[in-house]
Amino acid sequence: MEALRVVEVWKDAASRGDMDAFGALYAPDALLFVPLSPEPIRGRQAIQQYEGGFHCAFPAATLSVLRSLSGEDTIAVEWEYGGTNTGPLATAAGVLPPTNRRMSVRGASFFRVDLAGLIAEEYRYYDTRSLFQQLGIS
Repeated sequence: MEALRVVEVWKDAASRGDMDAFGALYAPDALLFVPLSPEPIRGRQAIQQYEGGFHCAFPAATLSVLRSLSGEDTIAVEWEYGGTNTGPLATAAGVLPPTNRRMSVRGASFFRVDLAGLIAEEYRYYDTRSLFQQLGIS
């Protein structure tokens, strides 16, 4: 799949909460590195489950792509994710109850795409402190 198409489907699927479409972008053995997990999230199913957890915590959230850049097998994306926390949020420290507070975070993702056009690795960066402060969690 073309790099710009990967980014568009990734953004739309996350915003709609379509975890099947989201997961289909990742290779079966893909790795996702995120600030809220001390270990990489391994495999398409686990990535879908992780992203589905965020959708449950922020069901009406939207993901906006601010800019993207692609190379041979790499895509860099600057994004903004925002919504209201109306569901439980799973973290490495445990499950946090809904705060009913709005949050908006900017971040970046770096994808390595395999020969089949699927995401083999994603490194996702964002300020977790800002996220928790906006939710009123210290």
